[in-house]
Amino acid sequence: MKVLPEFESIVITYSHEGEGFGWFDAGKLERVILNLFFNAGEAVPPDSGRIEVTSRVSERGAEIRVADNGPAIPDSIRENLFQPFVSYGKAKGIGLGLTAVTRSCRTMAAKSSSSAPVRTGSVFKLFLPMVKVAESLTKV
Repeated sequence: MKVLPEFESIVITYSHEGEGFGWFDAGKLERVILNLFFNAGEAVPPDSGRIEVTSRVSERGAEIRVADNGPAIPDSIRENLFQPFVSYGKAKGIGLGLTAVTRSCRTMAAKSSSSAPVRTGSVFKLFLPMVKVAESLTKV
């Protein structure tokens, strides 16, 4: 994303906590993450844009959080945000990115959500369930 001229001035930070293993469709997961990145990149101010990505692994699964300092999502569309053709805060948005995120997450048994309203910015979360290695093995 940073190699594209329109996003080069955006500050992107990443932090990670925990360790785990999971089996996911790498292509779908990459598309989901890129969709969230591009949504955030298009929503933040070009001269002071910030995207913060955090991931945390627990016994239940992995949570990936993408937060930005773009405009807050209005209450009027929050409930329908993951539906087709619902968009806010992006000049080029047609409202299909989060719908694609939701569909891809369903096929991976993952969940996507946006957090409660904040003054500025948006926060999107992905939750990827994991199974402990010992639980996933079958005795022969």
